[in-house]
Amino acid sequence: MESFIKTFKKECLNHFVLTSEAQLRYVVKEFLEYYNHERPHSALDGRMIKPWPQDADGEIVEFSRLGGLLKSYRRVKIAA
Repeated sequence: MESFIKTFKKECLNHFVLTSEAQLRYVVKEFLEYYNHERPHSALDGRMIKPWPQDADGEIVEFSRLGGLLKSYRRVKIAA
């Protein structure tokens, strides 16, 4: 838990000035989605905890959270 809190502060909280509980809840929710589904973890040899499904033949698309602070990339099939 200590490692997660340190990561959360370093990668997220240190970049914001939050003025309400609602803002904090939103930031925590977005960071948890990123942390669990999009962020590579060194303890897992660069894999994600529960990655989003990807299309093997899809185009690489950037996904950003919290105004672009947290970015990830995955393959998504683009409808023609």
